[in-house]
Amino acid sequence: MGNFGPRWHRVIEQRIQMVDGDLVITIPNEEIVRLGLREGQTIGVEIVLVERRPVLRPELQAALEESWKQNEPAYRYLADK
Repeated sequence: MGNFGPRWHRVIEQRIQMVDGDLVITIPNEEIVRLGLREGQTIGVEIVLVERRPVLRPELQAALEESWKQNEPAYRYLADK
């Protein structure tokens, strides 16, 4: 096993790309610099699927909730159409 102390633990989100028939995950340059990584080094990678969900700004969330209170029956009617 290797050194997996606090210096090494960081979560980054990257998309998987296809390169010459292989799936590839790139490491952003800022992480390379931060960790002092060099070509040929061995690193550990934990792969976790990420589910992305949009997040509304607080004022939009409040407006949506108020509108829902006032118009819920109409929204439900429209959703069924």
